[in-house]
Amino acid sequence: MNRTIKLLATLVAALGLTALVAGSAAAETHQPLKLTAGEYPAILTGEQIEDGALKDHVFEGALGEITCKKALFHGTIADKDHNTEITITPTYSACRQLPVTGGEFSATVEMTHCDYLLTEGTEVAGSNGDEFNKGQFSLTCPNENEKPHTKVYNDAAHTSLRCEYTVDTFVHKGEITYTNTTKEGVTKDVDMTWKVSGVVTTRTFGTFLQCGAATTESTYTGTTTVRAYQDKGFTVTNTTPTVYDITEGAQVSLTVSK
Repeated sequence: MNRTIKLLATLVAALGLTALVAGSAAAETHQPLKLTAGEYPAILTGEQIEDGALKDHVFEGALGEITCKKALFHGTIADKDHNTEITITPTYSACRQLPVTGGEFSATVEMTHCDYLLTEGTEVAGSNGDEFNKGQFSLTCPNENEKPHTKVYNDAAHTSLRCEYTVDTFVHKGEITYTNTTKEGVTKDVDMTWKVSGVVTTRTFGTFLQCGAATTESTYTGTTTVRAYQDKGFTVTNTTPTVYDITEGAQVSLTVSK
């Protein structure tokens, strides 16, 4: 199958954060975690789960929740020597805001060329190397003036804007848990449980009564299964913006380890 991935944004984000991550890692007690694929180069594809069923990814703050019924994650692993810092490009859809005051409003979550960077963690005692927690999580943006933003609308057609928020970048937050899983006794993939607290959100449109304080903190939670596939190369479409189509081959194993 084909996946459209913002390769340039991913590469720039990964390079731009290297110095920050290196400095923070020196103070951390966590160990680098490796995502090892059965074949290289490999494409990573993730989607949310809950006991085999889809579960919303949730951004929860003082005003209420913004939930997304569909969360897809894409990335690549070049080889076994470059598998301890993984850049993931998320895509969210079918989102809505559920204010604490009641009601429901259609919403969109746009990453605006920003990505997630997954790095370190700690092995869970007694898990035989199959579970790691305290996974470190960063939000990176290649362009200084760009941030992820969420728009909330009064109508399903998205013609009447109600609220808008931006999210500040951060380095090494989170309590991500990684678990190696076996599907049908053969193919392995990795389940990730996300909990990222203290995410600074700024209101850029809307009133206090409808949209909350100018600046607040939110918590991001969700569950995701990440699978690896053969990387069969990519083609470039000369459009504006340029589109890179990555061709996935057969699924290969994916495991996490220290």
